Amino acid sequence: MKYFPRSSPSDLARVAVRESADQRPATLARYCQYLKERFPLRQFLPLSAVISLSAALGTQAYLYGRPHSVLAVALTFTAILLLLLRLRLVDELKDLQHDRQFYPERPVARGLVLPGDAARAAALVFLLETGVAAAGGVHSLGLFAVVALYSFLTMKEFFCRKWLRRHFTVYVTSHEVLVVPVCFYLYSLSGLALAEVRQPYFWWLTAFIGCLLFLLEVVRKLRPKEAETAAQDTYTARYGIRNSCVIAGALASAAVVGGILTSATIRSDIAGMSYIGLAFLAPVLLSLRTFAVRPTRVAARAVLTWCGVLAVATSVIFSLTAWVTA
Repeated sequence: MKYFPRSSPSDLARVAVRESADQRPATLARYCQYLKERFPLRQFLPLSAVISLSAALGTQAYLYGRPHSVLAVALTFTAILLLLLRLRLVDELKDLQHDRQFYPERPVARGLVLPGDAARAAALVFLLETGVAAAGGVHSLGLFAVVALYSFLTMKEFFCRKWLRRHFTVYVTSHEVLVVPVCFYLYSLSGLALAEVRQPYFWWLTAFIGCLLFLLEVVRKLRPKEAETAAQDTYTARYGIRNSCVIAGALASAAVVGGILTSATIRSDIAGMSYIGLAFLAPVLLSLRTFAVRPTRVAARAVLTWCGVLAVATSVIFSLTAWVTA
């Protein structure tokens, strides 16, 4: 979630020499550097925490009327963190040629981590994910199989890569659909059975979590014109600055409303706290308006910061309302 500095050809040549096969750092150091650049734990640990708390406590409050299992929360946190890591590693392999052309400074593209290393790491993470799913029981394992199958299709880009790349909206939508089976898999770790998938509550909860995740995905790809690359793979490049801000604003608003409605559904003693999310929505909309009027790098970072605050705040508030049920 950061902008990468552009490198001159001479800089990239020096990097290539420094990180050639016989001069690369030890394996552990390379993976640590990879995490620092492409999967910073200071961002993904809090993100995984708020998602897991919302999913686990929200499910337990609805099914049992109270928080039911700390172990389920821990399994949910581990499951989402591992999933996000595997998706990142797989994306490195899927987009390798694209990154070598447009983002040669990225770790796999520049040779810090070899494609084979990334593939082996992804396989190991997948095995760990399978163990977590098995610990959750038969329902969890079944829903994880759905997640694994759909993520495989996204990795292969539904076997129509060139067509999808020409239709950006379809491309984005097809990938974001993954959040639905992922959410129900997370709920299953707290006791959701397949027969309960039809309950409207869990679809409201999925919409709440999904809007927050999609919002963060959109705003991390908001850039002023001078920061765009030839790849044209940002929302601002595809939809324009103003339209992208409208999309982000709609997602932020939907997330707050979703949090309010979901809190009301579980009949919490403090469901009214969910309205506090409206206070965090205001600076998000204001920062989006500022970026739309005067798009700069600073304004883009402000949008990302406020959307991050909104995601954390609304998730924590919802988790509290789920904790204190009627």
